[in-house]
Amino acid sequence: MADKKNVDELIRRLQCGTLDEKRSAVSLLADMGEECLPLVIDAFLETDNNDFRWYAANVLASVGEPAIPLLVKILNDYEDDSVRKYAVSALGTIGEPAIEALLSFFVTGDAKMRGYASLALIKIGEPAIEPLSEFIEYSDDVAHRCALLTLQRIGIDRPEEVESVIDTYR
Repeated sequence: MADKKNVDELIRRLQCGTLDEKRSAVSLLADMGEECLPLVIDAFLETDNNDFRWYAANVLASVGEPAIPLLVKILNDYEDDSVRKYAVSALGTIGEPAIEALLSFFVTGDAKMRGYASLALIKIGEPAIEPLSEFIEYSDDVAHRCALLTLQRIGIDRPEEVESVIDTYR
């Protein structure tokens, strides 16, 4: 079990340490794995400091798959754009294990969240192509268009379908 005092000290370094101390703290927290997640998440949500959020998001991304449900909860529960940008960026950095969670945001009524999810999937790149293609086959309306345009940004072109989406907005 991660020592709370040690985790708190490393979080403090993320907040006000030197660049080297911040980088070291990210690495040490990530090495603790999911045990440090509750304290890192709490600090991530309590701050208005985007520099700290960036480092905390790097910890979450480095922990990887165990952080996905917590990041999804943050994205569902918080409307603060800064919180959401860093949380979705962490999912994009986690990569392939986060694809399903990111695709789930295409079916929400939240246009900003769909955009953030799209950017994260673009960041993931090639591993997202097949899941996006399958998603297109079973989705409709807005979710379908989001997936299609995301595929196009990754570099997979479906000209007829893209033209149809563009015509919808003309």
